[in-house]
Amino acid sequence: MFIPVHVLVPSIVILLYLTTPLTHLLVYAKMVRGWILDQYKVNIVTAGAQAIKFLGKNKVDLVLLDYEMPETDGPMVLEMIRSNPELSDVPVVFLTGTNSRESIERLISLKPLGYILKSTTREELLKTLSDFFSKI
Repeated sequence: MFIPVHVLVPSIVILLYLTTPLTHLLVYAKMVRGWILDQYKVNIVTAGAQAIKFLGKNKVDLVLLDYEMPETDGPMVLEMIRSNPELSDVPVVFLTGTNSRESIERLISLKPLGYILKSTTREELLKTLSDFFSKI
């Protein structure tokens, strides 16, 4: 007898904000979503408060979080996620263009699962995500 097995597709939230106009943000977010959409369920949110609200209503397997955002930057969003008992176990990886020593030290002190530079290629991003999901 054959019993079908349903494969769960990992769900990823991409939380991005660029210091350029919103149209550039959407182009970048859509590009990244396009890179990974064949393998992952992807949702895009563009503000910290919006992300916390979204995470409170939706189970996700990973958050790709931008470092630089207005009002509430990425590290502040991570702190909000970690301080919320219902969200504290959500894995977070920074997807960022920031690579200054000071910024990296701040990131490391928050203990995200890692960080990926925005200059990464499609193949590198897919490998990083595949490596992450193979460990859980």
